[in-house]
Amino acid sequence: MKIKRIVLLMCVVPVLLFSACNNYGKKPENTSDRMYELGILALETIDDYLDGKIEIEEADKLLEQIDSSATSQRESDLKTLDSETLVGTEYANDDLIESYIYFAQHAVSERIWISGTKKDIIESRNDLADRLNEKHIKGE
Repeated sequence: MKIKRIVLLMCVVPVLLFSACNNYGKKPENTSDRMYELGILALETIDDYLDGKIEIEEADKLLEQIDSSATSQRESDLKTLDSETLVGTEYANDDLIESYIYFAQHAVSERIWISGTKKDIIESRNDLADRLNEKHIKGE
């Protein structure tokens, strides 16, 4: 019986790992094209800051604009669906992506104004990446 479990685990775990990795770079289900684009743009902006291609103030400004566009997209989704919530709809993931864009922008702002850390920014970035089926980056 114990051998059967081990064999079963040896068969199932690789399949699960492959299927999880296989989703990278694919638009998640229940996500509008526009919200996906905004999420990817937010990731690219954060990555540009972390790679030293842009200053933190520029990243903050860009993320603020992206967050505003994401909020508008969410409102457009609600209007299109004539609904008060996106939960359980074809745009359910848009709600979460919009929230994670906000959290990422907030983490960048905290780094400027308060005492936020790069680690906070990387964690927020990776949380957003999860919603978008994108890869994590390693932090400090």
